[in-house]
Amino acid sequence: MATSFLLPDSIDFRGYGLSSKPAAMDDPSMSGLPIMNHKDAAVDVQDAVDFIQKQHPNISIVLCGFSWGSSISGYIASQQDWVSKLILLGPVYSYPNPQWKELADPGDQTRLNPGIKSYRLASRERWCGLWNRELEGKNLNQYRNPKTLGLLLDHIENTDIKWAQENQKSGYIRLSTGVLSDALRTFNQNPIYDASKISCPTFVLRGELDTASLSADADGLMKKLTCPKKRVDIKDATHYGILELGAERFFQAITDFIENN
Repeated sequence: MATSFLLPDSIDFRGYGLSSKPAAMDDPSMSGLPIMNHKDAAVDVQDAVDFIQKQHPNISIVLCGFSWGSSISGYIASQQDWVSKLILLGPVYSYPNPQWKELADPGDQTRLNPGIKSYRLASRERWCGLWNRELEGKNLNQYRNPKTLGLLLDHIENTDIKWAQENQKSGYIRLSTGVLSDALRTFNQNPIYDASKISCPTFVLRGELDTASLSADADGLMKKLTCPKKRVDIKDATHYGILELGAERFFQAITDFIENN
């Protein structure tokens, strides 16, 4: 029996985390096209898989993608045969989510807002913007461990701290904007991938409070999938449920799917 290997989309794509930054991200004018879309990210995943398969030729790879990573993972699984099982966590597929309307040009919603440059700067206060909105009006300590959150924010800041220090941008990091151009495609119901072309067993997993991965979007994704499929909505969890106090429910659901499907 082949050994399974879980390759999460939390590997650092170019432009993210501790990976190298494209040269364009050193341009203070932020001019040019958005950097790092799903096709670029898929190349990075394929590079990682090629390395793993050289070390372990008979390995069975389970691909898990979270949020934007679900688009990347679905895109890969619709074209490659090395994905043994696919987990789409907090997926986005093809739905006009109202919160993404601001990504569009006011005069033409199929075009990216001209205010969006090749990359953007994000402050420490804004890194949890969507998460905070989903938890608005709730007791945050029932969802998040403050110490864990602080360590997470410190880690994010440290991934680009040298640039921040050199450019007097304390508390900021650079983020590529290819993800936003991909999100606009989803908003315009122009999917990144054709889910009907995925043949491996696929697990759609989201939190019920998730406002990025909407239930209606997951409904459409499930209808489009023709492979063996399963869906679970975790109660009282947001888009960032894997970072919340009830995270074990997500990890247990993923483990059950890998072991039993």
